[in-house]
Amino acid sequence: LITQPQYPGWAWWLAQGATTLWETWDGAASRNHIMFGDISAWFYKYLAGIRSDPERPGFKHVLIRPYLAEGLDWVRADYESTYGAVRSAWQRRGDTFQLEVTLPPNTTGWIYLPRLRPGTVRVDGATLEEARLQFVTQRTGGIVVQVGSGTWKFQCALALSKV
Repeated sequence: LITQPQYPGWAWWLAQGATTLWETWDGAASRNHIMFGDISAWFYKYLAGIRSDPERPGFKHVLIRPYLAEGLDWVRADYESTYGAVRSAWQRRGDTFQLEVTLPPNTTGWIYLPRLRPGTVRVDGATLEEARLQFVTQRTGGIVVQVGSGTWKFQCALALSKV
């Protein structure tokens, strides 16, 4: 819906000259309407994966869970939280996935690494075991790693399954 160039779609609106969200798909009503929500929130929450932990609101604990959408090779987003900037930038080249995350001082985060091939994760150039992260758990098709504030660079090979 976001990227399709045909009607109805957000990209179709852009092709029609839209600079705001329209009240209806065909543009016959208000052309400055928040009814459909803020598209930028979808970009940073889902594509970049920057979310506040619902059990610990306020971005004291951050969840980074990027969505590797088909047709996108990279995403980069910053979110200015009350603790400082939270950054998520990922890139996909073939079966290699790279994710760089920055968490502000006095925060922690869970980093979800999706659809990876077991044994291929590197953290700042070190193996997962060498990195000695506080918490690591397996999830369907990936892992979750707990980190503290700072900048973390992850790299892994993706499983060959579709998005």
